Amino acid sequence: KKYERVNPGSSRRRLDFFVTTLFASMFLGIMTGLLVYYWPQKPEVSQCSKSLDLGGIVENFIVGETNIAMNIHLSMYNPNNVDMTFKETLGAIEYKQEQFGTFLLPDFTAKGRQLTDFLVDVEFALLGDGNILQMARDYSENDLALTLRMDTDFKIGGFKMSETEWVKTIESNSKTKTESSDSGFCKCHS
Repeated sequence: KKYERVNPGSSRRRLDFFVTTLFASMFLGIMTGLLVYYWPQKPEVSQCSKSLDLGGIVENFIVGETNIAMNIHLSMYNPNNVDMTFKETLGAIEYKQEQFGTFLLPDFTAKGRQLTDFLVDVEFALLGDGNILQMARDYSENDLALTLRMDTDFKIGGFKMSETEWVKTIESNSKTKTESSDSGFCKCHS
């Protein structure tokens, strides 16, 4: 009988290769899972005000008054598993792409997977005469549409996110108050 000589190192190399491949696969799987779990996502914003008095805004603008008491209730949902830090954010209210109102969100931190509510005061500036008349006409025809716009700068963990834009259109449905809530992420009860 002929005996084949077995190299004792070859079975050891196969075992080392198998163990290395197994640990590398586990490591890649864990790292991929962590990356997916912690990958930054943009915040989701909802305008939670039950109604906005568009008629009051139009009437005040017609007489040239900008000292209008108005606030907007916003909710921001952080879909991430870690906290998000936001810089001070300026929002705008526009009519036909002309800005006539602003609101300010202060610096804040949104906890992971939670809602954060804001009640923001709006400051108004007069529109041009032509737009005031057109706004009044649109309101009387129940066709008034205002745009709320906000660009936010935020940071999630070690990821610096430049900005995300939130735009919401509010349209007049009735002549008294406008139902404008997009309460998908509202815990607010205003």
